[in-house]
This record gives sequence, C-alpha cells and structure tokens, in this order.
Amino acid sequence: MPLLALADGQRTVSSLLSDEEWGDLQKAVRAKSVTVTLPCGQPGHPKTRHGTRFFAHNPGAGHECESAAETAQHLRAKDIIVKAAVAAGWHCGSVSWGRRHARPPRSPGCGVA
Repeated sequence: MPLLALADGQRTVSSLLSDEEWGDLQKAVRAKSVTVTLPCGQPGHPKTRHGTRFFAHNPGAGHECESAAETAQHLRAKDIIVKAAVAAGWHCGSVSWGRRHARPPRSPGCGVA
C-alpha cells in the first residue's frame, strides 16, 4: 500500500494532495482518463481507508507487493511522517520504488519507505 505512484507519468504522493486533488484523481482514474502505475510497475488506483490515502493494486491484479503486508497503523504512520516533514519545510515523498522500474527523481529531504 504505497503512498507514491505515477499518475499519467507524474510522481504523485497521496499524502501531499489536497482533498480536492485527491477527489479529482479518484474520479479521473474511475473514468479511465488517468492511469496510475504503482512502484512495482503494476496498474493501480487511489484508495482511502480509515482516513489514510494510498495507492492499491487494481482488483483481480493477482500481484502482491512488499507493501502488501503493511498494517493500517504502519501506513498511517508513514502518512503522518510525510505531512510532518513537509510542514517542517522538507521536500518529501515516499522513496519505495521497484528495482526493475525507472525511479522517479528524488528530492533531498526525507524518505518514507
């Protein structure tokens, strides 16, 4: 359950989107006007659970990533860390990205795996 994905090729961190941006992304993915690629290279979609925004595999993908075993608490902790780091002035995003796939550029600052 990563916080990071590529939305039409643009690095997107779920925790850093406004409510409006997150809602627009969800609508666009449902309408198939935006594609989401997860760090493992598989297609995904934006999802919210217990107030935490993240990206998930599309239903029936039959693929399981390293992040699949994360608990809701772990995911929430990553979300809180990213938001706190940005509030403190850091350039921040999740750094977890599949080894076989192109890595998006990393900003100096925090990384939340």
